[in-house]
Amino acid sequence: SVTVTVAYLMSRENLSLNQAYDHVKMCKPNISPNFTFMGQLLDFEKDLHGEKGTDSGDEILSSDSEKLSPTSSTGSPI
Repeated sequence: SVTVTVAYLMSRENLSLNQAYDHVKMCKPNISPNFTFMGQLLDFEKDLHGEKGTDSGDEILSSDSEKLSPTSSTGSPI
């Protein structure tokens, strides 16, 4: 699961949500995590890095809608 992999990288490698997501996306470009799971990852990031977080959450949820849009293996919207 993308969510588990991102959470693992955040915890084990002390990465921000944005850094972990970008790393997984670089290795497997066609990922499209569930929107609800991304919210849980934001909460997890706050738990790991304090209430303030690392400023990555809003960037993932609002500035790049492609990251959260379901896509086919070709990268085209489904």
